[in-house]
Amino acid sequence: MLYQKREKFKFLEKFLVKLFRKFHPNFLTSFTLIFALFGAVSLFFKNLFLGAVFFFFSFLFDFVDGAVARATKRVSIKGAFFDTISDRIVEFLFFLGLFFLNPPQFFLPFKLWVLLALFFSMMITYSKAAAFEKGLLRKEKKIGFFSRPERCTFYMGVLIGGIIKLKILSFFVALIAILCFFCFIERVIYCLKIKV
Repeated sequence: MLYQKREKFKFLEKFLVKLFRKFHPNFLTSFTLIFALFGAVSLFFKNLFLGAVFFFFSFLFDFVDGAVARATKRVSIKGAFFDTISDRIVEFLFFLGLFFLNPPQFFLPFKLWVLLALFFSMMITYSKAAAFEKGLLRKEKKIGFFSRPERCTFYMGVLIGGIIKLKILSFFVALIAILCFFCFIERVIYCLKIKV
């Protein structure tokens, strides 16, 4: 959804490209990992505010690296591969950090919601990778209503909500797990409907 509305963020993209165009896109991708690691450590020490700041910059650099690569004509297969791998590591670090928090339960134990959200967020990505590997998909296609940009927005919402009131954290993580589940199912159904 947000990917289709990318044009609305062009002004921000141009500003950030101007700011970071001297850096190699892979170098910028490395910062997504560094900030996410610091974010996870902050959450481990129960500092949601600092965790939110670090993850915000991690997600920002995830936006910047691709924008710089396109603007400076340094798009590469290896760069795209590194970016995709980094995205998964960042998501893992996000949920790992959440795992150490102890907000009140929302129907199920909080740690179970975290594991479900992590599992289904990974399955969203894996379902598309499997479809490529098995030849169901032959070109890049954005499938589903809860892709990476939407998930990152929700991840920030989780942390900000947790800063406001810890009880909200459980609800938002449960919501992410449920949305990831439905997005995963949507991708599986889409791929199974492809005629080969």
